[in-house]
Amino acid sequence: MRIKSCAAVKNLTAAISLMGLPLLPAQVWADNTEPALTTSTSTSTSTSTSASATSGMAMQPSAQWAQWLMQTVSFLPSQLALTHRAQAAAFQRLSDSQLRYNPELNMSYENREISTYSFGVSQTLDWSGKRTAQAAVAVGREVGEALAIEQAREQALADALMAQIDFNAAQQRSVLAQEQQAGWARLRTIAEQRQRAGDLQPLDAQLAYLTQAQWLPELAAQRANQQSATARLRQALNTESPRFTLPAQGTWAALAKRASRLESILTLAQRSPSALAAHQVWQQAKRAEVLADRERNVDPTLGLSANREGDEDYLALDIAMPLSLNQARSAALKAAQSRSLELEVRWRDSVRVASSELAAKLETARLQQSLWQQWQVLTEGRGAQSAYLLAEQFGSGDMATRDYVFGMQQRNDALVAGIELARHAQRSWVVWLLDTQQVEGWLQQLAQAPANTLSALDTDAAVAPITSIATTLSAEGYASAQRAPVKEYR
Repeated sequence: MRIKSCAAVKNLTAAISLMGLPLLPAQVWADNTEPALTTSTSTSTSTSTSASATSGMAMQPSAQWAQWLMQTVSFLPSQLALTHRAQAAAFQRLSDSQLRYNPELNMSYENREISTYSFGVSQTLDWSGKRTAQAAVAVGREVGEALAIEQAREQALADALMAQIDFNAAQQRSVLAQEQQAGWARLRTIAEQRQRAGDLQPLDAQLAYLTQAQWLPELAAQRANQQSATARLRQALNTESPRFTLPAQGTWAALAKRASRLESILTLAQRSPSALAAHQVWQQAKRAEVLADRERNVDPTLGLSANREGDEDYLALDIAMPLSLNQARSAALKAAQSRSLELEVRWRDSVRVASSELAAKLETARLQQSLWQQWQVLTEGRGAQSAYLLAEQFGSGDMATRDYVFGMQQRNDALVAGIELARHAQRSWVVWLLDTQQVEGWLQQLAQAPANTLSALDTDAAVAPITSIATTLSAEGYASAQRAPVKEYR
């Protein structure tokens, strides 16, 4: 059904549409410096500088963000507990590295016809080097604890990154749903006004009501999703609102170049958490094998005593050598050797599995990054422009209500696709960094990067980051929208 053309309400509908129905975020219309963040090459340097200064609180440099994230994670109780865990491992190493045998003090007295006194000291000698092997096992146990602590630190940083990425996407989805619902409410109001003016059929007015009702479950779902994301952010960063925003798209895109410059997949797989843990267990089994080998050897005991028998004093030297009749120690050595061989095979298999997983995850991250960049190229300026054109067509009476609703829903789906593509791309890179043990290294590199490098990454001119619900208008589109006539409805 076509909407009748009515000159009396043309300017009314166009003006109200510009104010409400395009569902553009407030910052697109209110801040003259916002278009400076788009990819338009005609924007002057002074405008870009002004935009950066105006939005300094919203677009923080990557260095400050990385420093804040690492510092916040380090203050979490779970991370503070790792300090005590490391201290416990160090003290346990000292305890396990002590002398294997303690000296023994012997005293005796016999009251016979001739009283006999004896006072001596004995010491079992560690001739086979059992203490050295035992100390090596203790050091290996401490190294394993240090590796577990490092992996816990990496996991905490990755969880914080994931939580902020999900929170950012959930917040954008929630704001988009709220603005869409508000737009449908304004559409219903305009439909009622047009119906009273005789310019709209009853069916179109009913569609406006049904459209608003249809959107309520989506609004509820997005609000629940935002609450869940906030809870995860509170758990991972102990805050309900991040102090700094995520880095710009260029910072994430640089990870693809970083991955291509790194070592081969096989080398990276050997540094994966699973492979490192398996390698440490294998090395510890080899140390235990050495200890089991030395446990087979018996150690002599040397004793020296001073004796008095009647009026006669003399010294006595005792040497005791245990007899090795128990074959259990030989069986224990064979068991340790078999366990060491088993764990070596498991380590090599973990490297093989990690290699295939890392290759797949790297390709996934590159694909997600490519799709995100393609989405930004395809929708550059078109999200806001399409809403403006839809409002103009609807206001001029050249578009039916159902067509306008379909167009706005299609535009909303495109914006949601951009938010989800950004989230999946960022999460894919975090997974890649975690599986190659590079999360903290990457954050430290961002925190210590030169100012000119950070400026190139944060203000990435190739593609604009998703910092608002709709793609920002270009300078020309923004100027034309500001010049659009707005008249009061009577």
